[in-house]
Amino acid sequence: MWHAKEEDRLYTFTVLTTFPNEVSAMVHDRMPVIVQPKDYWRWLDPENQDVADILATSPSKGWIAYPVNRRVNSPKNDDAKLIEPEPA
Repeated sequence: MWHAKEEDRLYTFTVLTTFPNEVSAMVHDRMPVIVQPKDYWRWLDPENQDVADILATSPSKGWIAYPVNRRVNSPKNDDAKLIEPEPA
């Protein structure tokens, strides 16, 4: 949380990216950093400066990739059909 003045608060977030794993590399040249549950507290600890390993690319094991509807490219669309597999 960022404070401009004591009474003003601005809630923000950041998406950190890293190099893609083998699965996400088929789609893009970067991917979001995925913080594992075991690392949540270490990541959120403001005193901790040793987090480079948390920023590493997530392993591909267990990942699958499949085509989805091109409607995902518009923020106007927000429904479950966006992530249903499309015929290749």
